[in-house]
This record gives sequence, C-alpha cells and structure tokens, in this order.
Amino acid sequence: MTIEDRNLIFGSGGSFRSCHCQAFQRIVLRSKETIAMYMKCRLAYKMIAACMAVLFFTAPLLGQIQPEDKDDFILGRADGQRDAKVSPAWFWAGFCFGPIGVFIAYSHHPSPSAAALIGKSEPYIVGYKNGYKFGCASRQGVKALYGCGALFLIAGVVAFVGFLYGYSHSEWEWEQSPAE
Repeated sequence: MTIEDRNLIFGSGGSFRSCHCQAFQRIVLRSKETIAMYMKCRLAYKMIAACMAVLFFTAPLLGQIQPEDKDDFILGRADGQRDAKVSPAWFWAGFCFGPIGVFIAYSHHPSPSAAALIGKSEPYIVGYKNGYKFGCASRQGVKALYGCGALFLIAGVVAFVGFLYGYSHSEWEWEQSPAE
C-alpha cells in the first residue's frame, strides 16, 4: 500500500479527523500483525495437536508391551478374540433400533470372565482383554448390522407391497393413447 493510498483511506492533514484516522490506522496495522502472527503459528499449533493426539492414543500400548513380552501379548489377544462370545440379542437390537442399535453394539465393550485370566502373565492379560473387547465389539456390530439390514429389507418390501396395493386399488386410470 502506497502513501497516497493510505492518505486516501485514512485522510491527511492536521485536523481531528487525521488524528482519529491515524489511531484507526495503528489499530488496523496491529490487528494485521496479530493476524499474520496467528497465521504463522497456526501450522505449529496443528503440528503440536497432531503429535499430542498420536502420543495420547499410542502411549498406553507403548507403555504396556515390552519386546520380550510381545509373544504373550499376541497370544493373549488371539485367545481373547477366539473366546469372544456374542448374544443373539444384538441382532434384535439392530432390528428394533436400527442405526442406533448398531452404534450401541459397536460402542459396548464387555469384560471377559476372570476365570480365563487366572495364573496368566500381565502381558497375556492385557492382550486377552484387548482381543476380547475387539472381538466382541466387531461380532456384536456385525449382528446388529444384520438386524438393521433385515429391518430395512422388511420396510422396503412393505413399502413396495403397499405401493402396488395402492396402485391396483386406485380409481385413477392411465389414459391410453388412441391406436392409429
């Protein structure tokens, strides 16, 4: 911005108006500097937030697993996924509540029985609980999705049959074009 442009915008001279405009100009320039500083720091803020998020979600896993305990953790996770049992009630949750039932099925994490964990090592227990929760959540969600799909399939069939019934019993008839 040139001096002439500034004088056109903010005015020039020694009147009250020019003092007022000069103060306004200082405020505008300060706010522009603040915005520029914010724009420079915004990328840094996003990088810090991303690093904190990664550390927040991976810190529990990094702190619990030691290299020598990795085999026990993997074995426990596999056993937990294998032992995960799911009730058929999750199908009915998906059928009765639709997408809300599916959300509930994926968000509900049951706890494994303590009898399966007696006498096991700490990494095995952590892996077993992790695998059990993952296995149950995925199986519950799939059953609820089947129920939700059945709900929408039945609703679609009922709507189609209702459309056909309404069409066949309507008094309105299609106009036929005359044959030439």
